[in-house]
Amino acid sequence: MRAAKCRDEEIGRQSPKGDAPHRPEALPGDAAMWRRRPLLPVLPAPVSLGEGGSPLVPLRHPPGVRINDERANPTGSFKDRMASPAVSWARDRGFGTVAVAPTGHAAVSTAA
Repeated sequence: MRAAKCRDEEIGRQSPKGDAPHRPEALPGDAAMWRRRPLLPVLPAPVSLGEGGSPLVPLRHPPGVRINDERANPTGSFKDRMASPAVSWARDRGFGTVAVAPTGHAAVSTAA
């Protein structure tokens, strides 16, 4: 698989609030990872279960620190973010089957 070409000037360009990049392709109001679609591989129709909309939860100690609560992803794993573009890529190229090592979260995310 070859990496998609990118334009360096657009990588990481975000609004001052940290929202999706200011470009028309950004999907406004989408809380999932595909709101960053302009920064992800070019896929005409992503396969998504809403992964990536996990909240930042403040910790009591140390104050001001937040952690990403990945339990909010569809299978409760950060691997959902990996499975979505991988399965989308395979479907876009006409593959009917995707195989992964059945060793844990990656397999569960891909199966979902």
